[in-house]
Amino acid sequence: MAGNQRALFRTTTRGKPKRPTASISALHRRTGLSRATIVERLDDADVKPTHERPREKLYDLETATQILGNSQAPRERDDAPSGLTEARRKKTIAEAARITLKLQKERGDLVAMHEVREHLFQFIKAMYTRIAKRYPRENARRLRRCRSENELARAIENDLAKIFDDLKHDYPQLF
Repeated sequence: MAGNQRALFRTTTRGKPKRPTASISALHRRTGLSRATIVERLDDADVKPTHERPREKLYDLETATQILGNSQAPRERDDAPSGLTEARRKKTIAEAARITLKLQKERGDLVAMHEVREHLFQFIKAMYTRIAKRYPRENARRLRRCRSENELARAIENDLAKIFDDLKHDYPQLF
């Protein structure tokens, strides 16, 4: 009787050693694929379980891993064609660029070209009016009274500095 009990708990087999086996759940944990996908791929490859019980099918680990390994790695495979993955990547990049532009506009780092043109036009027009039109008319008598070239140069230099200070004050968005 003791000999019979001993035979029930024997873990080694006579003859050649057993090859390692794995259940569907073990293959799921190992590959990251869904259980249904694993069953489908093993059936497609006509791999039969090496050991079958009512609620447990054990497959040869090496064969199953080789068949499941022929497909892409579990984290790289999305069940989507590579073109769709590429399209998603491009869409994400475009969304990020759009959000970046919006943020730059809100911060004031980015300005529309027509706004810049308008402000520059107004600024150049004001410079022309002040320097070429008004300055000679308003300062002709005073400049004639200058006795030397140095005195005239200093007077014009001071006058133009005042004009540009006024322009900076009138157009703070440009400075």
